[in-house]
Amino acid sequence: MITTRNNGHASAGRRNLLPPPALLLLLLAAASPADAWSIWGKTTVVVRNELVNHLQMDLHCKSREDDLGGVLLQVFEEFQWSFRPNLFGGTLFYCHVNWGDGRLYWFDFYVQHRDIKRCRSVCRWSVDVHGPCSYNEHEGGYDKCYHWNYVSVRRGLLGNGTMEEGKRGLTE
Repeated sequence: MITTRNNGHASAGRRNLLPPPALLLLLLAAASPADAWSIWGKTTVVVRNELVNHLQMDLHCKSREDDLGGVLLQVFEEFQWSFRPNLFGGTLFYCHVNWGDGRLYWFDFYVQHRDIKRCRSVCRWSVDVHGPCSYNEHEGGYDKCYHWNYVSVRRGLLGNGTMEEGKRGLTE
């Protein structure tokens, strides 16, 4: 047994010069991008335009860290992106959707606590005027449909050239 003295106090045993493994992992995770330390594999989100009457869909998706930009989808076209869910939870991707009716719709197409088990590797969504529906791999169809989070009504141009917008829910 080795006894060492530190600031006048005696201690028995060997001093461990390395931090505990959990602390080392936390330090590495803090110094690196969160998705590099994901314990889950890569996840892909696919959003498909299923609007009736062959309407084009303007889709703009982003997360807190990434702006995926906007894309114009023809009917039955898809937009997809891939990422690794955050080790500590909280991964969220949302999209604004517009199809020329003067309204801007919004939905969370990936919420980690909702989707990590439901669609571990691929989350498929079908979008129509009523809202997005998620694909169920076990049943083989789009069986869980959601309402839009909110609708922003475009009222027209203000004097400074910007759009005036009002928010309202679908139940109004």
